Amino acid sequence: MACLDISWLIRVPASVLAALLHVRLFTIYHDYQHGAILRGSRIADLFFSFYGLVALAPASMWKHTHDHHHGNNCRRFGIDTIGTFPVMTVDGLREAPFRHRLFWPSEEWDFAFAALRSSSFIRANPLMHWFTGNIGYHHVHHLNSRIPFYRLPEAMAAIEGLQSPGTTSLSPKDIVRCLRLHLWDPDQDRFVSFREARRIWKTRSASASAA
Repeated sequence: MACLDISWLIRVPASVLAALLHVRLFTIYHDYQHGAILRGSRIADLFFSFYGLVALAPASMWKHTHDHHHGNNCRRFGIDTIGTFPVMTVDGLREAPFRHRLFWPSEEWDFAFAALRSSSFIRANPLMHWFTGNIGYHHVHHLNSRIPFYRLPEAMAAIEGLQSPGTTSLSPKDIVRCLRLHLWDPDQDRFVSFREARRIWKTRSASASAA
């Protein structure tokens, strides 16, 4: 193929740039599906319907599942569920990991609380915020998905209650730290690694034996 004749010194950065531009385009597609931008535009509807097929995220299916995610985010905040997805717990891994599980809604569930607690702010430089369409302001987006991506920083700066979110970053250190979290520990109300889970099991086993 002709592209293989091009030096990897060009192909590698070009591929990275293409991937970053795809992220930005998907963010714009995401905002359009939320009705935050280009409402009523027939041209945008045709373009993003085609784009959704190319991105393997057809508009009809993606919007339905994503709206469900926004409307039920953290609603079933029980032992075996975080957000709208089931997770494996520290105790569940030792018991029957493939059995049917029951989930129940949290009595404390509140839309605003869920939006702010289960979403975080991703620290990034201005260039990465541009490529990602400010999706790092995710707690603001979950609070009101009709805010266009280009106004999320403005909303965060204007509302004091949005200025102290849980934060993370795209640094290698934070990415590795995230990948090490595998199981949910309901007692500590947080994710833990397999290593931490083994320590928890030993502690609980020792306590049970002593009792």
